[in-house]
Amino acid sequence: DNIHGGNDAAGATTANGQNAGIILDANTQATVSGGGDTITENAGDSLVVTGGGNTIYTGPDEALEVSGTNGSYDNIHGGDDAAGATTANGQNAGIILDANTQATVSGSGDTITGGAGDSLIINGVNDTANISSGTVNLNENNEVVTIIGSNDTLGAAWTGDTVGFTGTNDTANISSGTVNLNENNENATIIGNNDTLGTAWTGDTVGFTGTNDTANISSGTVNLNEDNENVTVIGDYDTVTGSTDAFLTVEGANDTITNGNGGKLTLESASNDSFTPGSNATIDIAAGSNNNRFNMEGTGDAIIDDGSNNTFNGTIAGANDETFTFGDNSSHNVVTGSNLVVHLGNNLSLTVTGSHDIFTGGDGDTLNIIGSNDTVDTNHAHVTFSGGSNDKIAGAGDEQNGGVYTYTTTYVTTYTYTVFYGLDADITKPMNVIGQYDLSHGLSANAADHAWSLNEQAIDAGTGEPGAVAPSLLVGGLVDDRRPVTWSFAETPPQGVPLYGGTIEGAYQAAVEQALDTWSKAAGIDFEQVADSAASDIRIGWGNLDTADTGVVGVTLLKTDAGVLRPGTVIELENPQQDPLMQASGETFTYAGSQVGLQQLALHEIGHALGLAESADPTSIMYPLLGSHNKTLSASDIADIASLYPTARDASVTSSMIQAMASFTGTSAPIDTSVSSPQNNAEQLLSVPAHTS
Repeated sequence: DNIHGGNDAAGATTANGQNAGIILDANTQATVSGGGDTITENAGDSLVVTGGGNTIYTGPDEALEVSGTNGSYDNIHGGDDAAGATTANGQNAGIILDANTQATVSGSGDTITGGAGDSLIINGVNDTANISSGTVNLNENNEVVTIIGSNDTLGAAWTGDTVGFTGTNDTANISSGTVNLNENNENATIIGNNDTLGTAWTGDTVGFTGTNDTANISSGTVNLNEDNENVTVIGDYDTVTGSTDAFLTVEGANDTITNGNGGKLTLESASNDSFTPGSNATIDIAAGSNNNRFNMEGTGDAIIDDGSNNTFNGTIAGANDETFTFGDNSSHNVVTGSNLVVHLGNNLSLTVTGSHDIFTGGDGDTLNIIGSNDTVDTNHAHVTFSGGSNDKIAGAGDEQNGGVYTYTTTYVTTYTYTVFYGLDADITKPMNVIGQYDLSHGLSANAADHAWSLNEQAIDAGTGEPGAVAPSLLVGGLVDDRRPVTWSFAETPPQGVPLYGGTIEGAYQAAVEQALDTWSKAAGIDFEQVADSAASDIRIGWGNLDTADTGVVGVTLLKTDAGVLRPGTVIELENPQQDPLMQASGETFTYAGSQVGLQQLALHEIGHALGLAESADPTSIMYPLLGSHNKTLSASDIADIASLYPTARDASVTSSMIQAMASFTGTSAPIDTSVSSPQNNAEQLLSVPAHTS
């Protein structure tokens, strides 16, 4: 039937008292044209309504098609009018909106099929809207709606609403609601606050405009569309793009996250993720968030890391000008960057490559620091410096390999440089050159000063100064005489060693080799020359000691641990470019300014490397003043080295060495050994130890 009506609405009554309106009995087919009508369907009906402002009652197994509303919403009251059933004439049941139709559907369980340009308001739960390029509004709290189609807009929603999108390029304006994406490769934008992306599929993309939102998604894409958003992304293999001052929380694995400047990035149980944060952000890495990679392209970030095996780097120059805080027991984190401030927890392990980094706090940490001008202030740590110079450490009970040492007044540093000076007796008052170097580089001079005092102590005892007591025999540590002691001519600047002056040229090497051979025979210790590296037990090179002004002709810097020599001990002999070496008879070399023999000087410094302190015996090679009276080892030297290494030699060695000594004749006359007055300064004062263990 074709029914042409208009304003035939419920509420009025007929002459016989019936309610006005249009009623279709069951299994009826009709087309109603007009507006403002009230139309009631029954089971099996098929109804087409053209016009706006109508009120239509529909239900199960009924078909309703609406068109031509012209901006005036039809009010459709349905319920379980769902696709799948058929009407009397074989039509599919459900509600159909033609293109550009406006309608409000109240009821639950309805299936609504719309067209492009439709505006649909839904009041109810478990409704489904098949619509593309249309707008769907939810008018009540706690509604549940599925929108099937593309380019749709959820125009309005209420607290507790749930909308599911099946399609792409959809937009949901919703707050305190839930949005579900029902297929792969969907694209949706969620506008509002406190929303949850409840489900998503592989390849889905969701954009958030709002705050306090949560996305449950894997193998998808999440975009933050505004500044100052707060979004949590839960899932794996996602690509997340943040925004300026955003608060982004990530829970999952194998994600790729880019965040803007400012704001906060939080990792909760995140692993194997890749992050590119901006500048001036806070990055909070919770315990259990491990094996993540950070591409630190910004600066001024504050990173709090309680995880492990996380790596911080930068595509340009590393994670520069950042502040890191590493938690207790975090392990194997790696940072590349300079000008960092690193706050340490306890019992952690960390590798940092860069320069001018500052490390503070912590106890019992293991630190591997590669670079220059780094400063560490921590306690009971094992610190390894490499790849640079001028690194410093302070604190109690630290173990260190490499670097320049900042000694505490209590000498608690475990790995130490034991400093020995060689001095020119022609200088009225020799300078503590290592102490000056330490002070000029912001380091403590305690170790150097202690070395200086032991030097003077040995001289006072050797010259009979009243009350003077000779230094102890042992200083630094002993070598392991069960294996060969490795040594090399230093070809590159040793890490953290001051005043290095270059490698010893071939013409002078024989003098050093002869000194090593002499000690080998005396002590029963084998020396093995190896290719130069930081792994050599002893490295020997020139030192720019400026003898003419400072009086220093030789320096030995021991590296020891618990009384044992460690690799990295360095001997520096005065650079002949500063004080020329003259070749005398027998092809021996003597410094022109100081008259100290090169082999004589090497003997003295190698003795320190073997653990011998300064001797108070003027005939000893270990006496601080060298002259014709102590050109080589004395009987006291052989006795002293034997007491340090009793199992390394036997009586036959002693006998042969005494014979060798007796046959040695020096070319310089003995001279006064005092350094207290200018007129008596004619010999070289060699170093005394700064024993710090």
